[in-house]
Amino acid sequence: IGGTWRSLAKVYQVQRRYPLHMVQHYTVKGPDLAKLCDAIVEAAETNKPYPGMDTTSSSRRDLIPFGAAVLGEVVKAGNFKNVVFSALGVREGYLYGLLDAAEQQVDPLVQAAEEISVLRSRSPLHAHDLVGFTDNFLSAIGFAETEEERRLRRVACLISDIGWRGHPDYRGEQSIDMVAYGSMTGVDHPGRAFLAEVLAVRYMGLKQKS
Repeated sequence: IGGTWRSLAKVYQVQRRYPLHMVQHYTVKGPDLAKLCDAIVEAAETNKPYPGMDTTSSSRRDLIPFGAAVLGEVVKAGNFKNVVFSALGVREGYLYGLLDAAEQQVDPLVQAAEEISVLRSRSPLHAHDLVGFTDNFLSAIGFAETEEERRLRRVACLISDIGWRGHPDYRGEQSIDMVAYGSMTGVDHPGRAFLAEVLAVRYMGLKQKS
């Protein structure tokens, strides 16, 4: 079911012309997803091509109507307002269960940002200085942040120089792609968009059209 449901998410993205073709943490409205599932099941019952059929992989194509039937009923029974898809599955869950309690509490997004900073920045320590500076600056001017806003700001500081090793003419695009399409977890799509926009402004200025 996991892979079939992820294929359904991709079908939904194509139907909506969604710009970020990534399943991890993709969030859709429950009623809209249920309608798509119903349309797929109805088409399959009448031996007609279902919506988005031509965009699915051949290995999943025949299974998607069955997955849609199950997912549609689950969404309706649960009366879910939103449905969040995950690219992770049983294998990742099993490995997570093998970690000790301290490791399980590590923020995966922050950890990924730390590692990317070490690999690609000129000075990872400077990134931490930037975190501290922005902490103090926002506190001094009385700017209130939510926990998620504070988290994303700190991550943005950690990855602020990851384009340094790239060619100057392409640092912006390369940095944006690294964040928008990277394999990081622990961040939703709006969060990815925010981080990508920060890097776009950092490398290409305020007048860029990202």
